[in-house]
Amino acid sequence: MSSKKEVLQPKPKVLDSGKRQEFSTGSRRDIQEGKGLPSLLQLIAIMEVAKVCEAGAEKYGRENWRKGQPLSRYFDSAIRHMFKFALNWKDEPHLPQAIWNLMCLIETKSMITMGLLPKELDDLPNEFFQNDDMANLMKTMLGYS
Repeated sequence: MSSKKEVLQPKPKVLDSGKRQEFSTGSRRDIQEGKGLPSLLQLIAIMEVAKVCEAGAEKYGRENWRKGQPLSRYFDSAIRHMFKFALNWKDEPHLPQAIWNLMCLIETKSMITMGLLPKELDDLPNEFFQNDDMANLMKTMLGYS
């Protein structure tokens, strides 16, 4: 028989910004700016990416990608899938595949930054266009000039 003390979890630490939002009911909470808005996520797109996760788990093993892969593999694959989508290829779900690769790129880059994966996996250049002329050309092409 376990005692009440063993069953209860330790008191959680509640982070506090010091700022409050008050609701019409009188209820108050800490503000949510800077914390993200998961309620705005696109559920259909997330489910399509989840199907890519499932297929990958069946093919390579559950969470195989978490073991670490070079960032360039995710980047290159995402771009290839975007090109195939743009060319209207129907052999795979290319948009969800591209999104999956971009999500893994973000996650892996974060894990490298936190020291959870080796720095060697960050094999992307610091700047893709180190030449100012090329950087300015790309800004112009993207409408940022």
